[in-house]
Amino acid sequence: MAGFDRDEPVWYYQLGGKALGPVPWSEIEELLEDAFEAEDLLVARGGDDTWRSAQQVIDEFEKDEPDEDEAEADEEPDEKVEEEPREPLTPVLGLKAWIGQAWGIISDDLRQYLVGSIMVLVLSSVSLMICFPALYASFYSMALKRFRGEKLGSSDFTSGFHFFGRALGLYAVIFLIGLPGAVIAVFGAAVLLTMLPEDSAARSVLMLTSWLFWLVASLVMSLPGAAAFFAMPLMVDRDMGAMEALRASWEVTRRHYFSYLGMTLVLSLLSGLGGAVCWIGLVFTLPILPVAQVCAYRYHFRDAA
Repeated sequence: MAGFDRDEPVWYYQLGGKALGPVPWSEIEELLEDAFEAEDLLVARGGDDTWRSAQQVIDEFEKDEPDEDEAEADEEPDEKVEEEPREPLTPVLGLKAWIGQAWGIISDDLRQYLVGSIMVLVLSSVSLMICFPALYASFYSMALKRFRGEKLGSSDFTSGFHFFGRALGLYAVIFLIGLPGAVIAVFGAAVLLTMLPEDSAARSVLMLTSWLFWLVASLVMSLPGAAAFFAMPLMVDRDMGAMEALRASWEVTRRHYFSYLGMTLVLSLLSGLGGAVCWIGLVFTLPILPVAQVCAYRYHFRDAA
């Protein structure tokens, strides 16, 4: 299989009814040499929705390998070229890779994400944040469609309303868990304000300390958010209930909780970066957190067929 990247760990295989991976294709080849027939081993590339035998993958690759005459013929330009369907995305590993892949997804459908961000900001304000969870869930739905190679439509802006009650319940649980710590941090900043004298040096100290308290408040609110890192993608992709999705997320995040806490803080800061620079910039950065979470979700979660 010349030209086939055997070292890229994007392949999964079934063994005993369980999906194992991701592994490079070279490991699949070792299994075929030592223990399995190519027709009997089921494999899937990251992002695929169906399993195939290893022999089908090999045959497909060899069939798609162009001959020299065909390659020369393909170089001749056609007068009319039909738009090719989108290819499903391959999951990647690592926070930097997830952020890069997320920005690529947003850039591919920038207009849809800009409209979605405006709807989130405007309708959330009008509804006193009641509609925020459902509108935010639309970002997850849009990113999952891109992973499947599907094109976005106008109805995708509001697709999250299918999960209105469950999304609202999930965010309420996260908010209530983190609220006591956030209140303590803000209350501490208020107490400090009453204790400091009114002079320029004290005001500088107050400003620095207030930022510190707000940072602590943000960190405390991120504690339940890290536990629920995969909850919304699970709800949208697998139609789970709020508590079911939260439990399934915790089963994964608890093993590396502080890593997910750090990722939650970084992605939250990136999502709000546009607002810090210029409020209009928030429409560009707001989708980064949910789309990056979907990129991480697609890497870590797969079903055995």
